[in-house]
Amino acid sequence: MAINRITTEASPETVFAILADPDCYAQWVVGSSELRDVDGDWPRVGATFHHTQFLPRVGLKDTTSVLECEPPHRIRLCVRSRPLVIAEVELRLRASSEGGAKIEMSEEPVGAFVGKFDNPLFQWSLKLRNTESLRRLKKLAEERQRSAPVS
Repeated sequence: MAINRITTEASPETVFAILADPDCYAQWVVGSSELRDVDGDWPRVGATFHHTQFLPRVGLKDTTSVLECEPPHRIRLCVRSRPLVIAEVELRLRASSEGGAKIEMSEEPVGAFVGKFDNPLFQWSLKLRNTESLRRLKKLAEERQRSAPVS
């Protein structure tokens, strides 16, 4: 299992608002290139969005579904990029004592080709990929937080 952590100046609510918007996933998830459709009321349990990995229109077409959701603290997803991998991804958010949020992302391959092997090289590459994904999520959340109207 790959586990990554990052701290952001954005609040857990701001970060979760991004996770609750399927249109945002292509902006922060490394490898995701486009959202094609959404079934159900994202991020309710059972909702699914259809995405393309790698190149728009010609890349791998698959889905991501919500397994569990506890706004604004946690979302667990089943991410599919078949035939390569099926994985469970969990994002946990908690308030930081310095303000902002601590984000933890864990990803566990559970099926398809890669999910059948406990490969240290794949785990390393997954951790590297998720480091960049969290860096993008942090940037997106902090930009959103700065542009939010002050109440």
